[in-house]
Amino acid sequence: RDLIIDDGFIKNLVCTDFLTAPSNPARIVQAPNASHIFEAYMTPGSIIRNQKRQMIGQTILHVLVDQELKRQAPQHAHDFASYLKKREQDEPDWLKVLIGEHIRSLRYFWQIFPDVLSFRFKRWLRLRPLARLRALPATCAGFIVTVISSWLAYRFLKRGYTSYWPDTRSEGLKNLTLNNNPHHAGKPAWL
Repeated sequence: RDLIIDDGFIKNLVCTDFLTAPSNPARIVQAPNASHIFEAYMTPGSIIRNQKRQMIGQTILHVLVDQELKRQAPQHAHDFASYLKKREQDEPDWLKVLIGEHIRSLRYFWQIFPDVLSFRFKRWLRLRPLARLRALPATCAGFIVTVISSWLAYRFLKRGYTSYWPDTRSEGLKNLTLNNNPHHAGKPAWL
């Protein structure tokens, strides 16, 4: 009920065989001709709101997967769906309670999930030296966005809220037309 990044949850379950094995990202493959079209976040406010949503979602995933379900996985791996359904029926706000406990246990906002302030630099360090140089400004800008959005996410969760989805009407996509050329199936007309 309170999970806002369901794709991350599904990825965790799939890559770890329902949290019973080490993560194997190779289990995720791209479907041929699959696409996902969304309007780009172009303003500082829309970028911050989207990143705040990501930080809230990653925090919820951390609490759900890393702190709660990994302890339950061995005895429920054969039927995770029934376990989660029963948990929802017995205590509808169980995840919200766990999130609240997690947030109250933190001393600083940058503790909402592991590596919140370092993940961008860890990715940056894996680049080749010249690519690192080119990516440094974007990495630093991304770090600043992460600090701001993490603080906003922490404040939001500390108030007891978990449902956050900024305006996603994507007004700019109303007039989108797809190219009917079979060689460009699923690609927007401008590609």
